[in-house]
Amino acid sequence: MKIGEVSSQARISSSTLRYWEKKGYITSSRNENNKYRFFNSFQYIKILLMKLIQNAIYSNEVVEIKNSVRSLEDGDIEEARKIVVKCQQYLENRNKEQLHGLYFLYRLCSKLDLI
Repeated sequence: MKIGEVSSQARISSSTLRYWEKKGYITSSRNENNKYRFFNSFQYIKILLMKLIQNAIYSNEVVEIKNSVRSLEDGDIEEARKIVVKCQQYLENRNKEQLHGLYFLYRLCSKLDLI
């Protein structure tokens, strides 16, 4: 797929894809005639993995996941599955922490008669 197609389907800007490629998280091949970037289906999987943690708060865990994506070799579906599980665990933990914070915000608002 061309960069515009990937951008549209994954809802990620082309500039983000180029940045991720520059940093080594994803790779593309180039058309000899027009130099367009083309991403294979496995690179698309890596792009979706990066999207999962795109807006994550910077932490050692996020860095570890990004490094796992960077070192993921083309076609290694089993390792991609392991990274998906890491992402799921990270997101579940983050959601629990946010819900915990919302609970205390609710208690504070109750004490201050805001609700």
